[in-house]
Amino acid sequence: MRYSTLFRALSRARGLSLAVILTFAAGMGLLTTTFSLLNGALWRLPPFPDAGRIALLYLERTPQGEAPRESAGRSRGSSC
Repeated sequence: MRYSTLFRALSRARGLSLAVILTFAAGMGLLTTTFSLLNGALWRLPPFPDAGRIALLYLERTPQGEAPRESAGRSRGSSC
């Protein structure tokens, strides 16, 4: 198919052409935004020294009088 034939067909159906172009533009914008957010949040290390040594600490509250449960992955007192 020649490009001139393609452009002639697109100029006849302007509404459809506009919808297709806007859909492609929105899709590329969404893809770029998603990649940028995931790249910054998940794949790059935070911008400070020794970022690989960060650990996640949390506190689990239990109702009063109950003993705290052991976590499924490690026992208490294990290192690393």
